[in-house]
Amino acid sequence: MKKRFALCATALLSLCLLAGCGGPKAPQDKAAIAYMEAVAKGDAATMAAADGYDQGEIDLSYCADVVAKRRAEAKFDILESTGDDASGYTVTVGATFVDLAEEFQKASEEQLAASLEGGDLSEDDIAQNIVKQLEKGGKETKWKIVLKLTKEGEGYRVDVSQCAGDVASIYSCGLKNAL
Repeated sequence: MKKRFALCATALLSLCLLAGCGGPKAPQDKAAIAYMEAVAKGDAATMAAADGYDQGEIDLSYCADVVAKRRAEAKFDILESTGDDASGYTVTVGATFVDLAEEFQKASEEQLAASLEGGDLSEDDIAQNIVKQLEKGGKETKWKIVLKLTKEGEGYRVDVSQCAGDVASIYSCGLKNAL
């Protein structure tokens, strides 16, 4: 039974690899995924090094820790990759991440209502209550991010000029405009 299972598992894995299910194979696809993973890790230096990235500092203030934790949940895969070394590549990345914008708005409104109703909440209490809601809330969001890559030496240069706002939204879990 174990031999039969191992044989079936090996055959299935081989079919997946032949069909292209084994993840990004081309170097430009690997570079695109590496860039998006750097965004998920909060690597601001890598983000800013991309051509067209001009979002400035994103102040996540008191909720930076929870945003970093939720941002790390992001997942990326290659949807399409076209081009060549001479003219450059267009790589479409599927991004799945937790968007906290609606949760932040809801939590802020609840805290404002509580303080207007005579609640004796300090600013720190309000901030802590919002962070608690952000830790457990949020909406799974799926986007297509189109990156432009050009061959540069042994690697690739990423251009996010057409999607810099989307990259910043993934970095901030949707809070870039809410804070």
